[in-house]
Amino acid sequence: PLDAARREAVGNSPGGWGLIQQGRIDAHIVSIGTTTSLTEAGEKILMWGTSDAVAMPGQAYFALRETVQKEPDLLLKILRAEKASILEVKRTDGRVMVERLSRQWEIEGAKQVDFTVRAMRDEEALWWQDNPDLLLKNDAGSWSSMVGGMVKVGLIKSGQASQFYTDEIVSRL
Repeated sequence: PLDAARREAVGNSPGGWGLIQQGRIDAHIVSIGTTTSLTEAGEKILMWGTSDAVAMPGQAYFALRETVQKEPDLLLKILRAEKASILEVKRTDGRVMVERLSRQWEIEGAKQVDFTVRAMRDEEALWWQDNPDLLLKNDAGSWSSMVGGMVKVGLIKSGQASQFYTDEIVSRL
């Protein structure tokens, strides 16, 4: 039932672990970067992927429907650049990548190269599937599972997965 668990908004940061330790909350949904920070700090956390309970997309890019309709070529350029960057990260030595990028931009945590490389590699599983042809593509089954789960627990009243994503642009990659 929807009221079986008390829900509270907690920021996506390692600070949520302190709230668990204090008994103020029982669990915390965070990004993998937060779990990396906590395990690197030696915290004994128990973690699992949300997709273990309900298959869902790992990461999503979003835009207004009007933008998709009016600026498809611009969005396609952005996604092509994103794809090229992801493939470069996959094949490049992590230390070399972090050091190069930190010379060009100010990146939080980049001075801690070893940690930043580990965090980057921990995130990789969310960026792509093993088949580069599927990179940045939608998985209809994951979207359907997620929407079904949201309906089941009352987060949304109804819906079809196709209402939440489009392949209009990614199909042109």
